[in-house]
Amino acid sequence: VIGRIGRLPPRELDGVAESLAAQAAADGWPERYPEFALASWEEWRHAAGNGLLAVGSHGLSHRALAALSSEERGEELRRSKQRVEQEMKRPCRAIAYPHGRWDAALKQAAEAAGYACGLTTDDGLNGAPDDRFALRRTMVGDKGHLALFCARVSGAWQALRRLTPDTARSH
Repeated sequence: VIGRIGRLPPRELDGVAESLAAQAAADGWPERYPEFALASWEEWRHAAGNGLLAVGSHGLSHRALAALSSEERGEELRRSKQRVEQEMKRPCRAIAYPHGRWDAALKQAAEAAGYACGLTTDDGLNGAPDDRFALRRTMVGDKGHLALFCARVSGAWQALRRLTPDTARSH
């Protein structure tokens, strides 16, 4: 269902998003599930106020950018970057590809739109020679215990995975 919604034309997508948001509010989701509440621009400005946090783009409508036409993709990238810069009053340098979906054309479009880098949901660490528009990242969220996170960011996780037979590997 999420995939089908994400492929809707923008006008239809806006209506579905508004309907879902209204239903979620009516059902009390923000109170029952605060982990799904979106931060306001004011909250993002406060969080980034000391300069230790940078706010990047995630697309204008959270649609899978790699699945859009070249024109739609460019518009999504440009308008999202502009919105973040308008709200944050500082440059928006990064795009985190919605749903982690990306391809060579999306990387080129992100660079053409003025981004400095693009983040995938591919797990792992990055090095100096890596493609700055296909950066891997270590997800925190619901991935588990702090020890697992520490293993992932230290490189121990990748080393352990290389030693584990393919049939036992899992994310």
